[in-house]
This record gives sequence, structure tokens and C-alpha cells, in this order.
Amino acid sequence: MLQTSLPDDEHKFPYGGLPKKNFIFAKTMETHFFITGTSRGIGRALAERLVRNPFHHVVGIARHPAFQHSRYTHITADLTEVDKLPELAEKLFTEKPIAKKLVLINNAGTLSEIGYVGEIAETRMIASFRVNMIAPALLCSLFIRKYRHLQIPKTIINVSSGAGKNPYDGWATYCASKAGLDMFSRCVQIEQDIRDLGFRIFSVAPGVVDTQMQQDIRQANTEGFSRIERFRLLKENRELSTPEEVAEKFIHLLDNEEQYPEVILDLRGI
Repeated sequence: MLQTSLPDDEHKFPYGGLPKKNFIFAKTMETHFFITGTSRGIGRALAERLVRNPFHHVVGIARHPAFQHSRYTHITADLTEVDKLPELAEKLFTEKPIAKKLVLINNAGTLSEIGYVGEIAETRMIASFRVNMIAPALLCSLFIRKYRHLQIPKTIINVSSGAGKNPYDGWATYCASKAGLDMFSRCVQIEQDIRDLGFRIFSVAPGVVDTQMQQDIRQANTEGFSRIERFRLLKENRELSTPEEVAEKFIHLLDNEEQYPEVILDLRGI
């Protein structure tokens, strides 16, 4: 079930307390962000950082509300329910947004069940592919379809992982889905270069970040993941990036896209 939560002042002051003509001018200077997975981790840190800018508006998509802010709108949705994504897109992507730029950030991801293929539940494998690969691919398609003729800059960032390039035992579905997301992003950028509709596509590995996913990894069964000690040491040695540090690097990328012509990026090199 999809639910939309608007900031309170949007109901009280349709033009944000400004005269209508001034409100419309201000809105044309805004960048609109659509971010999945804003309830915690990188997604939440990114949303909280972006709304500090008075010319940013963020629409967050997650199963649970993240926070309240006058420039944040929350949409409750479960990205494993991929058949409902067209309905979600109708709520998410308005027909003619008044903005100077549009950004879709497919941040939501799941490691799902850590363990070996043939020993983990197939239902968890399906959920992993849905959240990590199918949902972002469909949201990319729906975003491009809706805004292909809009003559403003449009950027898509798919949050990938180094696991999409390096195999890990116990992470088969996660590695495969992130590898698929990388290739999908490269193909879509080639298509957009041919169509020349103003879209930039990135697939970005954020590095090893101190999130709930890392906590789940450290608590995994050693029989289902042979490299668990390495990840425990990363935490003990304080080698994990914070979500806030990663959010700042994403913002740097968005502010300096012309410096990064490649589709596949690693934030540790930014």
C-alpha cells in the first residue's frame, strides 16, 4: 500500500508563505530529488543533508518514514513489490515539475540472507534481486519515460557496490544483482547518448559504510561467509566511512558531474 505524507506547512500555505509569483520563481530554482531507502543509512543521511539547502526538495521512498522537514515528502512503499512500481511512479513523478533539475537516486539495497546458494531460502534470493536490481531498473525506466521530453538536466544515480565487481562467498545474489545494476547503467547511458535527451546515468559504489548492513555482516554465521573477520576488523580499526561522509561525496558528484564522464564510479576515488 502506498501512502504519501506531506509537510504540514504545505497544507497550510500552498505557496510556502510566499506571494504566488515569487513562489513559482523560487520553485523554478529548485532541484528535486527522488531517493529510495531514506529510512536509515546512506539514504537518510543524504536526504537530511540535501534539505538543508533551501533550493532542494526531497521525496523519500521507504517502508518507514524517516524524518519530518518542510522540504521533505515521504512515500511509504515496499520495493520488493515490483508490480506496484508503476502505481508508485504516478505518485512520485509529477507530470510537469517546476524545477531546474531532477535527480533520481536508487539507494535502497539489501544483502538479504547471507549464506551459500542451495542452503539459503529461494524467497530471500528473489527479494534480493527485486530490491537491488529489478526495482532500480524499473524506476529508471519510469523516470526516463515521464521526463524524457523535459528540457532540464536529469540525473540518475544507482547506488552499486564493490561486490558487483568482486565475488564473495555467501553473497551470490547481492554480488550478481549489483553487477547487473552496473551493466544496466552502462547500457542506459549509451542509449541516452544516442537519444540526447539530457540524462546522465551513474552507478556508484559508496565504499564500506557504517550502516545496518555492515552490522548484519559482522553477525553472520562464519559457515556462510568465510571473510567475516575482515569486516569485523574494519569496524574495530575504524576504517568504515560514516553515512554522512558518503552523503557529502554524493553531493560533490552531483555538483560536479562534468568532472566525472564515466558511468561506473567508486566514491572512495572522489
